[in-house]
This record gives sequence, structure tokens and C-alpha cells, in this order.
Amino acid sequence: MLKRFLSGNVARTLFGIRAIPMPATMEGSARERNVVVEFRDRATAMACYQSPEYQAARAIRQRYADADFIIIDGVAD
Repeated sequence: MLKRFLSGNVARTLFGIRAIPMPATMEGSARERNVVVEFRDRATAMACYQSPEYQAARAIRQRYADADFIIIDGVAD
């Protein structure tokens, strides 16, 4: 269900990376894996986060992994 929701709403997945070697973290802390997803707009990103499909997947993920979900407005091309 989440995959079907995302397929209609994600502009593109920019990259999913597993950093080997780990990136040079200048401040804060780094994660071993990162995924960046571009949505059409903030409203679509919020709709994804608040969707029942994502919330169900989130509940499962929270049992096995730590994660950050950050929405950042992009810049115009």
C-alpha cells in the first residue's frame, strides 16, 4: 500500500546511500544509511507522512530502526 501511495506522489528518489566509508561529519552525528526523496511540494510530503500507509510502515520500522524524517523545502531550478 505504501509503495502504491509513493509511486503516485514522489517526484523522484534522489538517492539512497550507505556510506562506506562514513562521511566526514563536521558537526552533529551521521547515520550509516540515508535516503533522500523529492516530493512535488510540501503538501505532498506532509500527506505522505500523515497517510495511514506510511504510519503503518512507520510503526513496523520503529521496532527495528532509528530514523529521522525531515521535510525541507527545495529551491527552484
